[in-house]
This record gives sequence, structure tokens and C-alpha cells, in this order.
Amino acid sequence: MDFIAIDFETANEKRSSACSLGLVVVKNNVIVDKRHWYIKPTPNYYNPFNSGLHGIGNAQTCEAPNFDVVYEELLPFIKNNVVVAHNASFDISVFRHALGCYNRSYEEFNFACSYRLAQFARNDLPCYKLDWLALEYGLPLNHHDAVSDATACAQLFVALCNGLSVTSFDEMREKYKIQLGNCSEQHYRPFRIPTVSVSQNKRLTISELNDLDPTYVNDDFASKSFVFTGTLSSMTRERASTIVCRGGGNVAGGVSKRVDYLVCGIQDLHRVKDSASGKFKKAIELRETGHPIQIIDEDIFLQMIDEELLSAI
Repeated sequence: MDFIAIDFETANEKRSSACSLGLVVVKNNVIVDKRHWYIKPTPNYYNPFNSGLHGIGNAQTCEAPNFDVVYEELLPFIKNNVVVAHNASFDISVFRHALGCYNRSYEEFNFACSYRLAQFARNDLPCYKLDWLALEYGLPLNHHDAVSDATACAQLFVALCNGLSVTSFDEMREKYKIQLGNCSEQHYRPFRIPTVSVSQNKRLTISELNDLDPTYVNDDFASKSFVFTGTLSSMTRERASTIVCRGGGNVAGGVSKRVDYLVCGIQDLHRVKDSASGKFKKAIELRETGHPIQIIDEDIFLQMIDEELLSAI
């Protein structure tokens, strides 16, 4: 398969604040080129939480080009190619918001998501973060380094396609009904995979939060039930719960078959196995019995939050 894999890092909570971009080119399932750009973020400030993840600050980007300049160098790679990213809805959103700051037109392109494809192809795993999957597949990874993340994403995507015995995007569509996402100035269609198992959740009333009316329904949150464990670094758990409920979801106090997501405070989820909370252990038990609860960390949770939802609270 031929495609490019990308990874954006952002400077702050704004999707337009791209500060680093990694790109790898894959030809016939082999990586043939790698590129990296530092980008002056818009708006140009760094949130300590973001910098704590990727280690980038003003020192690296004060003399860097704006994204509209970077796009000119990116364009030849995107044109007539499929873009792959891990949690592509986030990276494509960063692309659109960052370029939108400059009122620039851009080429239409198709994209795929290794995160969603892994959920489809490997429903036996407890977690689908890139570092978990890299460990599962024996892939080297310096997490939150944009080139390293893009490289692991590309290698993971190839491994997943091999596991599904598909050798082209057309075969992926014909064999498994998987539809590529599409991004253009006039239209956005998400990457779509068949629903293998859908949990039908009833609304859980554990606090007044769950009585909040949605103000901006987010597809990642709508009709989904969330449980939080551990300490969040970027916000209070109450604010995180409010975001979920305003986005059309609900928050539960404990893990059960009605829960879709367990969100762990920012930490190494590999280490948590040794001193796991009761909620974490229960989530693992449910996954082992076939319930598709997803275990994610604070970083993935933040990527699920649309700017429109955040600004509506």
C-alpha cells in the first residue's frame, strides 16, 4: 500500500496551534522518506500541559514558519495520496484549523485512522493508544515526538492491514466495508468502519451533571458513558465531567457494562498494571469477557474535545 502518515503536536488547547509536524512516506508498505517541521503556533503561546507531553516550547518555534508556509511544502505529499494518522479526527482537525487561520484553499484528500482500524482489527486489546499498540507490535517509539509517532503509525497501519489480509484501500472497502474519510474545503467525511459491537447505554444519574442539556453534541461523547480514575493534570474531574455531559454523554461513578470509556489521569498506563485501581481492574475484566469498554488516558480524552464544545461551556 502507498500512503503518508502524519502526526501533529499542538502548543495549547486550540486546534489551530500546531507546533510540530512529522510525516513519513510509505511506498509498497515500506517507509521511503521522513520529514519534520517546527511550526510557529497560532495562537502563539504554550500550555504547560502540552509542553510537558512533547517538550516543545518557544525556543524551538520562535523562528519557525507559520503553517501556511509549511503547507506549501506539505502539499506535494498530500496531493493524490491517502493520509493516515493515529486518531485522525484530531490531526485532520488540527490541519483544518491551522490552515483556516490564513484563509487558504487546500487540496482535497482522503484519510484513514490507525486508531479506529486497530479497534476494528484487534478487539482483544484493552487500550488503543499508540504507545500500547507500539508495544504490542514491537515498534520503536519516542511518544509525542512527531516523526516517531508518524513512523509508528505507518508501521502499525501496515501491520493491521497485513493482519486483515488487505493490500489496497479498495480491497479494504470491498472486503470489510471500511470507508476512507474525506477532507476538502466544502466537505468533511470521517473515516468509517463497520460497527462490530455497540453498547446500548441507558442514561446513568449519579450527579446533577448528568441532567445538563447538551450545548454542542460531540460525536465522540454523544450517548456514551464515561468513568474517570486517577488525577487529571489539565483540568478538574468536575470540568471533565461537565464537558462530557455538555457533549451529549454521561458520567458514571463506577465501571460496568454500561460504560464505554474509562479515562485514566495522565500517567503511564503500562505501569498502572502493577498498582491498578479497582476501576482499571474491572475494565480489564470486562474487556476479557468481550465487553468493548475503551481504556484511554487524559491525552486521548483531550483530543476528543472539539473547540466548539469547549467554547460552549
